[in-house]
Order: sequence, then structure tokens, then C-alpha cells
Amino acid sequence: MGSYTIWFTGSLRKFFHLQLRLPEPDLESFCANLLNKLGIKEGFDGLGRSSRSESSFPNDFIVNLARTYRLSLRDIERLMLEAGAIHAANPKFPPILAAPILWLLVQRYENPSLFDEATSKRLNSEALWKHIENDRKTLFRGSEDLEIRFRVIFTYLIEGKVGVGQLHRRAKEITEADGAKAPDSRYWGQIISKCLHFLEIDSQRDFMDDALSTMSLLGYRRLNDIYY
Repeated sequence: MGSYTIWFTGSLRKFFHLQLRLPEPDLESFCANLLNKLGIKEGFDGLGRSSRSESSFPNDFIVNLARTYRLSLRDIERLMLEAGAIHAANPKFPPILAAPILWLLVQRYENPSLFDEATSKRLNSEALWKHIENDRKTLFRGSEDLEIRFRVIFTYLIEGKVGVGQLHRRAKEITEADGAKAPDSRYWGQIISKCLHFLEIDSQRDFMDDALSTMSLLGYRRLNDIYY
């Protein structure tokens, strides 16, 4: 809630000191309206490399980003404008990349050094995930499915199939270890399933071309070193 004080001038000042409390803006509606206004809702919420449920970009995640990093309405608008520019410049933009790319766009302003380390490959996907883990409660709002999907797609975006393969091997080691706890086995078992999906994609080069052309708009450095 915002607090606003209204002062009356002249003789009325001695009688009135009015304080109004206005409601916070509805972030869900604001973000949804902005996506529609910019004409990029279909780009972020359309079909991607697989089923709609796998690759759709929910408006909820934009709201999660805004709340996690305390973005102002102006910050959200700038973020959506940049996302719209990326989408317009790359008509083949795969919706499956939207969430990790918007996370990177937020870091560009909220944590420039982290953004620079990510885009210059000084941090791998696992090291970057440790930064994301600090915010997982608000970023994913308790949705394990959303977190797992984001983690695997993020790994694929940063390190391609090599990174996904490494994540898959780690997940197998954890689930097959003696004394593995049930919650851990469930979580990492879902990681295995999502990793297999990306490891089985045949059109890797097309996906990488889309990722490269999109990420280049964010100022990515040494792209060829990252993917090839």
C-alpha cells in the first residue's frame, strides 16, 4: 500500500492533514495488459519446440520476476520493451527460451557483474544456478515443475547438450545413491526426465541458431566459444 499526504494551503492548513492509502497496482493485470499492448503475448505464450505445456511462457513468471527483484512498473515496462525488441528482431524466437532470457535481462540491470560473467562464460550453468537458488522461493513460488523446467532450459541455453548431459549424469548419481532421500529422488528424477527430452532433440543446430541470434541482442560475448 502507498501512503500519500495532502496538505492544504492557506488558512485551511491548520484544520486539515489528510492521509490517503492507495492500493498497490495489480501486477498480474499490469503485466498481462502490457504483453497484449506490445503484441508479444503470442510470441511468449505460443507453441515452442514441443507441447504447449512444455514451452509456454506464463504471465505469472513475469510477475514472479517483478516481485523477486522488486521491479517498479517502469522497470517492468522496460523489460517487456526489450523482450519485444528481441521477439521482433527474431521472428523464429522459440518461446521455450523466454523465461531464462528474461531472467538474464533482469540481471543486466540488477546485477551487471553477474550478467557479464554469464554472457562471457566465466560462470557455467551450475555456478549461475547457485545465484538463482537464493531466490527460488519467490521466483518459482513453490512450483517444483516450473523450477525444474526452468533449470533444464537454462542449462541448455547456457551450455547446450553438453551441459544438459552433465546435469543428467549428476541427477542419476543422486537418485541412485544409497540412502537418497525421497524428496531428493523425486526432484532429481524429474530433472532426468526433462534432460532426456532435450538430449533427444534432433534439430539442435536450428535451436542454437535461434538462441545465438536472440542472445546476441543482449550483448552476449564470445558466442561461438559458448556453443561450438
